[in-house]
Amino acid sequence: MKYSFSPMETKMLTLLQKHGALNTMELADLYYGKDARPRYATVVISAVMRSIEEVAIHNKEPFRIEATGPVGRGPTSYKVVALKKLRA
Repeated sequence: MKYSFSPMETKMLTLLQKHGALNTMELADLYYGKDARPRYATVVISAVMRSIEEVAIHNKEPFRIEATGPVGRGPTSYKVVALKKLRA
């Protein structure tokens, strides 16, 4: 049984594919707008990115979400990475 992506997950994937690698602050600004961003938007974005990765693994999608760890108190960056088919 395949899982489907939520509307927010679909929007995040679209933003990552359009803009390339983005960090949590940039994703929050693009999704919510700079002036309307909730206080804990980066926490929500991180949870959504983990959820996208879990659904992609479960559905055996041809991509993964690659994350760079935060540096100190800096934001985490994410990007979509296509899986390469391995040849025998």
